[in-house]
Amino acid sequence: MLSARDIAVAYNRGTVAEQRALDGVSLDVSRGELVVLVGVTGSGKSTLLRALAGLIEPDAGSVSVDGAPLPRPPARAVGVVFQNPERQLFGETVLEDVAFGPKMIGHPDPRAAAAAALRRVGMDPEEFGPRSPFTLSGGEARKVAIAGIIALEPAFLLLDEPTVGLDAGGRRAVVEVVGRERRDRGVVIVTHHPDPFLPLADRIMALRDGRIVFEGTVEDAVRAPAAYESAGLRLPDLLAVQAEAMARGARVERVATTPREVAAFLLGTRRCG
Repeated sequence: MLSARDIAVAYNRGTVAEQRALDGVSLDVSRGELVVLVGVTGSGKSTLLRALAGLIEPDAGSVSVDGAPLPRPPARAVGVVFQNPERQLFGETVLEDVAFGPKMIGHPDPRAAAAAALRRVGMDPEEFGPRSPFTLSGGEARKVAIAGIIALEPAFLLLDEPTVGLDAGGRRAVVEVVGRERRDRGVVIVTHHPDPFLPLADRIMALRDGRIVFEGTVEDAVRAPAAYESAGLRLPDLLAVQAEAMARGARVERVATTPREVAAFLLGTRRCG
């Protein structure tokens, strides 16, 4: 389990420009669990991601994996994929790029680890391995960047806005990768646009001013939208229409999380009305 306890982080600490980024945040993420972390700009999402990844040291509180302090370096325990990670691709070939991380941590066969990671993200290493990363589509490049972290075999995978800047096909491809990976690792997704991940989400957490103001399931967000919206957010459209229908007296037996399911729900309520 990846755990944070009472994490506090402030930037420019001790100066007139001191800014509190996190204020007593605690959370637990289990293997096989997917948590979606949302919040307005400046709410502390990216800071929390960096603290969980061991990239910054909290001013107070602690981060642990299975009850032990986060190891140094943390890459084998926690892997992080930052926004627009494809901009960091640099290898002459896709296979070399994905193999770089395993090579740096002393993997006995970095190329084999890279090939296995490419297969995990749905890319044939025989087809894509010899290609230049700069010939890939946006969605393909994003998957290669994710493969570079998966090749390290972290127990937990953290992703910052993994679908930003992608077209519909690229978004679907990344969501499929995330869905496969959460079977073996805990996953935390930071995003302003949670809709693609709602069918996968075990929990949603919303931050505001460095504090968690909502934590619950997708169904909790629909049945108590005011708590979610206290983060300064609008409920995702797929959920908002169901919350509105409930407010008007419709019965929601099971909260829908895909456009097709929501459309079927709305048609059903119309017929009943």
